[in-house]
Amino acid sequence: MRKVVDWINNFFEGIESFFIVLFIIVMLFLSFSQVILRLVFHIGFVWADDLLRHLVLWVGFIGASIATKKNKHINIDIFSRTLPLRAKPF
Repeated sequence: MRKVVDWINNFFEGIESFFIVLFIIVMLFLSFSQVILRLVFHIGFVWADDLLRHLVLWVGFIGASIATKKNKHINIDIFSRTLPLRAKPF
């Protein structure tokens, strides 16, 4: 049973990683094209700014999910270091 759960977890982690890479590539291409279109041709996509905002949010959400799985979040441990031993388990 553990192997199945690990396989499913790894499968979804691969999907999440794929979407993060895809979203970042789309964000780079879209923002670059917006800059070129606005500076050179004085036009732009009306929907591009909204899509870029949503993609930034989704990259943050999916990245936070992956960071949580791998326990890679930023830890601020100044309080846990200064607490007495009796209070550290909490």
